[in-house]
Amino acid sequence: MTQYSHAYILSLIDVFSRLAKADWRKTTVWGIKTSEVRVLVLMKRMLDQGDTSGTTVSELRKTLQVTSPTVTQMTNSLIHNGYIERSPDQSDRRISKLTLTEAGITLAQKATDQYKEIFAGLIDHLGKEQTDQLIHLLSESFTYLQGVGKKNAE
Repeated sequence: MTQYSHAYILSLIDVFSRLAKADWRKTTVWGIKTSEVRVLVLMKRMLDQGDTSGTTVSELRKTLQVTSPTVTQMTNSLIHNGYIERSPDQSDRRISKLTLTEAGITLAQKATDQYKEIFAGLIDHLGKEQTDQLIHLLSESFTYLQGVGKKNAE
């Protein structure tokens, strides 16, 4: 491994830390948690891709990479707020299907539009060339860090 100065390594750590703490993804004006907005956006994306039968806690857990109790807590809150509905699966009554209500669809679309606006603004700010570089560098960083995480887990 190549030797780098302590200050150089700390600069990279600092920028990743600041990115992780950035407020742009933590704020909502809709009175629900950001994690719950992510659930709605994911369910809307599934709906847009033709999955009209709904989803399960297990499917959401796998996609979001969180625990089942975490998904259950989020979905219970979203049900309470009228954004999703729970109903028994027609083929297996032991399984509950989760579907978006009209209010859930509307809020998921608002969130998607807001994210698109934020990232379009970032593209405008950086320009196409730097945006392409950013996409490439973040993808490479993600791949590397995922590999390190798997290696450390062994």
